[in-house]
Amino acid sequence: MFDRGDGDGTCRADTEVEKRIRRFFTTMEARLAAALARARAEGELADGVEPSSAARVRSCLLEGLRVLGKTGIDRTEWQTQSTHDSTVSQSR
Repeated sequence: MFDRGDGDGTCRADTEVEKRIRRFFTTMEARLAAALARARAEGELADGVEPSSAARVRSCLLEGLRVLGKTGIDRTEWQTQSTHDSTVSQSR
């Protein structure tokens, strides 16, 4: 939703932008799913991993990280948390 510059502060959907964004994400997700399917066929993907679901999760994770990155969280804080999480995961 974007203010189209009429100054009234209201937001309306820009359908052309929405279509382009939707097409971009759909294409990227499909390409990743295809790559994961090839990896599965070659025995390079863990059992139980479904390519299209994994592609969707990866897209959500990546875009979520982009949004969080724009919030100004310090990179050191991210690295510290991921190191901690990795250590806890390995100790189980």
